[in-house]
Amino acid sequence: VYAGERRVAAYRLLGKTSIPCRVVPADDDDFVAALRGYAENTERVGINPLDEAAFFANLLKSGKVADQKALAHVVGTTTSAVSRTLSLAELSKENKELLRAGDLSATEAAKIVAKARDAKTAQAKAVEDKSAAKAGKPAEATEPATRGPPRRRWDLKEFGGLEVSEAV
Repeated sequence: VYAGERRVAAYRLLGKTSIPCRVVPADDDDFVAALRGYAENTERVGINPLDEAAFFANLLKSGKVADQKALAHVVGTTTSAVSRTLSLAELSKENKELLRAGDLSATEAAKIVAKARDAKTAQAKAVEDKSAAKAGKPAEATEPATRGPPRRRWDLKEFGGLEVSEAV
């Protein structure tokens, strides 16, 4: 069931064994059918962020979309929104339960994941600095460059004076 899955679940909860429906042939392509189901669910009530994260992960694993950027294009959102949604899989079991119950918002959950990632990065840096100190090297010698590539800037007056930069 790609469309109406929630209605079927509701009927089952009510103890019903049949449901009025219209049966149409499924697409040969499960990918297209899955996208239709996703579109229907998000248009009506919005799906739980964890279910959306699982859906995104499954699409990526299927190989039907090459990467997060392509996935964002297919589902009509931004790459950062896809990345943020996928990151919810990193939540603890307790936080996933809170998110599923609606006691934690997707934004709050994403912040928890970001803080956990920052803590892991800081911990890894501390271990690296300690290893460098044991080897007699100053900590700065082990730090990667933090500035990134130089950027080219354009002033786009025709777009309200927005400034856009591109890595060179």
